[in-house]
Amino acid sequence: MFRLHSDVVVMRKRAKGFVFMMRYISFKRCLAVVVVVGLCSAGCSFVRAQDVETVVGNALPRAVEGLSAEYDPHFLVQNMGVTPDIKPGDWENVVLRRIRLLKLQRLRIMVLPSWYEPQNDNDDPIIVNDAGFNFRSPEFEALEKLLDFCMKEDIRVTLVFWGVNPNTFMLPVNEPGWIFGPAKYDEWAENVSRCIKHLVVEKKYTCIEAFTPVNEPDWAWVPTSTPNLEKYVAMCRVLQKRLENDGLRRLIRLNLSDNSDGGSGTHYFLEGCGSKLSGEADFFNSHTYVFGYETPDSIIYNWERENVKISGNKPHFVGEFGSNQTVGATRQRDINLFERGVLLGRIVINCMNAGASGLSYWALLDQYYSKGEAEGKQYGQMQQLGLWKYVKSAYEGDSAYADMKCNYEPRPQYYAYGLLTRFVRRGDRVFKTAAKGNGAIPVLVLKSAKGEWTYVVANAAGRDLEWKVENPQGKSRKSFAVYGYLKGSLPKDDGMIPASGVLKPQRIRGGGHSVAVKIPANSLVVLSQRQVK
Repeated sequence: MFRLHSDVVVMRKRAKGFVFMMRYISFKRCLAVVVVVGLCSAGCSFVRAQDVETVVGNALPRAVEGLSAEYDPHFLVQNMGVTPDIKPGDWENVVLRRIRLLKLQRLRIMVLPSWYEPQNDNDDPIIVNDAGFNFRSPEFEALEKLLDFCMKEDIRVTLVFWGVNPNTFMLPVNEPGWIFGPAKYDEWAENVSRCIKHLVVEKKYTCIEAFTPVNEPDWAWVPTSTPNLEKYVAMCRVLQKRLENDGLRRLIRLNLSDNSDGGSGTHYFLEGCGSKLSGEADFFNSHTYVFGYETPDSIIYNWERENVKISGNKPHFVGEFGSNQTVGATRQRDINLFERGVLLGRIVINCMNAGASGLSYWALLDQYYSKGEAEGKQYGQMQQLGLWKYVKSAYEGDSAYADMKCNYEPRPQYYAYGLLTRFVRRGDRVFKTAAKGNGAIPVLVLKSAKGEWTYVVANAAGRDLEWKVENPQGKSRKSFAVYGYLKGSLPKDDGMIPASGVLKPQRIRGGGHSVAVKIPANSLVVLSQRQVK
């Protein structure tokens, strides 16, 4: 530390490749502290006039339910043991450890009815024959092992009863494909109800908060003359009645719609669910893979704003999201790019500002969904949209192979999403924002139940921006820790991005506070009063 003159002290602090300049400037009536976040090679200039100013308004009506990721329980059964590169301890030392590091508060988890009722228990869907249900299959035991972990870590779970296989008792038709919506609604309702009873009542998995019947039902049904929306509404009503009759409906939330809208970014299926299933649903959700680097923030915001409007007095959750660089169902061309992490930040910020109660990223990790595909090294079938990769040997022949340094290598987006999951927390309140003057930048303003403020800022521009926030409601004078997702400065291991500086807010007229900071080009920056280990 060295003194420049009587009013300004400059300190340099290096942490994980970052150099931060912290300037403490004394004024007659207050102390302003400005932290310049960035890579300073030839020294950092003082913050001058802001390129963008954000003013904080009032809180949105609903509390945040949290951020989530898709983790379908295939690792232990379909992947473990197919190659010596997957070690027995990888489940605990990699998968579970990283969920803890990410501080995930929610998981979206697949369930397949065939895991526990491969054959019809009897010919009467009203009467349950318990002997016809097998909750000790390898797949179901893997599910319960994951739920045991969720119980221990206080992670809330949404189960997705994905659908049924063709040529089975719930869909007795010969149709090419893997999973479809059921044709026998009473049998489906019996199957789902018995599973919920087993998990929630008998096994007491109170971490299971909600369930979704049929993944992406807007396209998931075998084509017939009956519209898919009509099939889905009828199925949901049968299911609702069955759960009520079995005394289970009050124990679990019903998360409906789960629409993809064919990837078009429209709202037709959610509109139908909102008008026809508002009495059945506890909340609605939609998926999106239509936003990319060229998409204006206003488009993302307005898409979710319309979802929230359609959902009426029920919350809306973004049940799956990723980029628009899709190649089939298992690939996105930008999956290994640093810039993807900034895009994920923009999607989360804009959807939360529009009123989303939360979002769930697809998917937690790369993995095979079928042991046969894993054993046969059917590389094209591996789900490769994870926050981290699979074992290195699986990518041999891919252009990404040469650059891989280890098994389960984290992608850049792992660190970006980790910033979001650690600071966008269950129970937070989102506050409206408005741009002051010219220009705007995606900013998410959160206040915890303890009164701690968090600012999440995404700068997708190709230049640094001087940013300032004025928060008339920010009465807290607690300092902000500063975190930066910056290219070339990510952790070398799978640890989370550490705090790299401390910023003391400046008091403004009326009792609130302001914060000014440089947001580097193509970055995601978090300022938070919340202490996160």
